[in-house]
Amino acid sequence: MNNRGFFLAIALCTLVIIFSTYLRQRDSVENLSQSRTGQDSNKDAITTQSLFVPVDDGAVEESFVLETDIYRVTFSTKDAAVTSLERKEYIVSSGKETIVEIFPQTQELKDQKKGTFSILFGKKGWNSQFESINYNYEILDNSVRFTKEFMVQDQRVFVEKLYSFYSSEDLFELSILMRTEEGSTLPLPDRTYTLMVGPQIGPRPEVAITQKSKRTSQRRLTSYNGQKTKTYSIRKNRQTEIADFYKWIAIGGRYFSVIVFPNSASYTTVSSGYDVDGLISGAQLSLQRGDISQSFLNDTYRIYVGANEKNRLIRYSNAGNNSVGISNAEFEKLIPRRLLGFLERGIKFLMLQLHRLIPNYGVVIIILTILIRLALMPLLKKSQRSSLKMRSLAPEMQKIKEKYPEDRQKQQLETMELYRKHNFSPFSSITPILIQFPFFIAIYRVFYESIELWQEPFFGWINDLSKPDVLVSFGDFVLPVLGWNGLHLLPIIMLITQYISSVAMMKTQGNVSSSGMKLFTYFFPVFIVFLLYSTPSGLVLYWIVSNLFTLITQPGVLFKIKEESLTERQKPKRKTLEQVLKARLKQQKK
Repeated sequence: MNNRGFFLAIALCTLVIIFSTYLRQRDSVENLSQSRTGQDSNKDAITTQSLFVPVDDGAVEESFVLETDIYRVTFSTKDAAVTSLERKEYIVSSGKETIVEIFPQTQELKDQKKGTFSILFGKKGWNSQFESINYNYEILDNSVRFTKEFMVQDQRVFVEKLYSFYSSEDLFELSILMRTEEGSTLPLPDRTYTLMVGPQIGPRPEVAITQKSKRTSQRRLTSYNGQKTKTYSIRKNRQTEIADFYKWIAIGGRYFSVIVFPNSASYTTVSSGYDVDGLISGAQLSLQRGDISQSFLNDTYRIYVGANEKNRLIRYSNAGNNSVGISNAEFEKLIPRRLLGFLERGIKFLMLQLHRLIPNYGVVIIILTILIRLALMPLLKKSQRSSLKMRSLAPEMQKIKEKYPEDRQKQQLETMELYRKHNFSPFSSITPILIQFPFFIAIYRVFYESIELWQEPFFGWINDLSKPDVLVSFGDFVLPVLGWNGLHLLPIIMLITQYISSVAMMKTQGNVSSSGMKLFTYFFPVFIVFLLYSTPSGLVLYWIVSNLFTLITQPGVLFKIKEESLTERQKPKRKTLEQVLKARLKQQKK
């Protein structure tokens, strides 16, 4: 490969990345029905909050905890909201109980007692300002009931919020009831109420990054209308209104999601990515209930708060598989269908089976890498044979260049004739390498999204295979531009192994003197390190083992491949039927 070809390849890769980014942004804009800034939305905010005048019944601000076998929920009488929702049922392979905070609460939010599942009468948007109200409460078996009486346009309106939890279920119900004392029509103009969900989806380490780095894990918004899903971007410091009909809507993180499955009432949903006190980025939903013209309202929301695992999600598509009696929820549609999904499922299945025998996921990754590379060994050997064949043809190719120094077209024709004569394809050494890329993409998805690797240690300083290894932390200091706030040792080891294996490969192919190959040898390892520096340590471990495997399987180390001679006998072509018949007749005459 010459310098021109190398830089052309880099330029093409850059164009592909820019174009794909443009398409994602365009699709996101087309999918969203309407996008507004926070200032614009605040201008349109309905002021019916002031219509709800709470009756003074002596209710005070108070917090309390309700525990089930799965959840530990902290409630506040202020707005009858949830200030903390922790999952406690997930047990890592070490046997220790893991506590996951789904709605991270910073100190600023704790001081404000601002929680999720609060309701705003007529208001919309997480940033809407309103006067908080203290509710009365009653704790039942696995339920909590909040009640409050209001005066609305000289009528008494009773409001009730009921949280109901179920044993061994990743889902709970939230019921909102409103009624008048006299049985008259509820005096609620325009929006009846707005249910708030947010401000973020945990675990907290993914969202509570230092203010200087300005980096958080990506959140996605997904809706399902009963036929297909739509995925939207939660834009930082933007608010987006989604007026499309949906069966359920979800905010998803890397491992966990919150799915809101409302009743059949009409809702206008607003997603917000505004900064929240103490958090770099918010990821909120506000479900705005449509108008009603009756004396009684009873809305029930089924809310899934759990892992992005199909075996958990699919339970709510069959009433016989859950104790809530829900069917046809189709929460499993939250998991996107990918082209390489079958490969991802196969790799994860193998990983889980290996973990049954070996309790350390780091060792499992090493063994899994070796098994995958052994499976691809025939392709590797084919690529190396092609490289050696190219090396043996190099002198003849040089003669062609010397014979026709000014005629590039003649050089190409003669080169192609040389390839045809020796039954060689110049792409035969590249194709086996390209086939390996789908495996890398599938492995990246498995290692990044598998909750099994979360908080799983390997050894020494590698205490979580789902996150970058941190040998030395920089504390609050963040390297400018790069955004690095710690020294990660595994990427450095990967750089060394990548460089050594690249040099060995270039020597095998006989292209050490090529300036383009030299640049590739030095540039590619550095590029990979910058690309994967902040990726999960499990993925970097896979790359290191792959580099070492490539190194020891170079010709002359683990096995030998003889260079094919230019004078080798060509494979005889298959005889035609006519030639076979003539040969037989000739033999019979003899």
